[in-house]
Amino acid sequence: MQFIIASCRSDKKPAELSLTGPTWKLKKIETGKNSEKLIDRPQYYTIRFYDDGKFEVKSDCNKCSGNYTVESKFIKLSDFDCSKQFCGKTSFDYLYKKYLNESSSYILNRNGLVLESYKGKLVLSEK
Repeated sequence: MQFIIASCRSDKKPAELSLTGPTWKLKKIETGKNSEKLIDRPQYYTIRFYDDGKFEVKSDCNKCSGNYTVESKFIKLSDFDCSKQFCGKTSFDYLYKKYLNESSSYILNRNGLVLESYKGKLVLSEK
């Protein structure tokens, strides 16, 4: 008789996954069918959600803050207030803030966080 034991290791159990806590780093922006922009400096594009319903964003050379609410798989960012510095022609600052502001749903799994809008997706990771 043979036994085969297989295991999929995850650092966190599904019940432990949380929107709050980690600083989420932007990995890519999906802007439509087969169109994506890979982010080479994810540490410049981050978002952090807090238990009190507030969030903070780093968007290249700008910082933002506001409030958020979650209901089921839907998310709403409100009172979105950002500094307004020009970060350069190659910056994803404008696009990142635009997609954050338009986000309407989210997916959270062991691979990371996806914020979705009707125009595209922001794919973020803890690492």
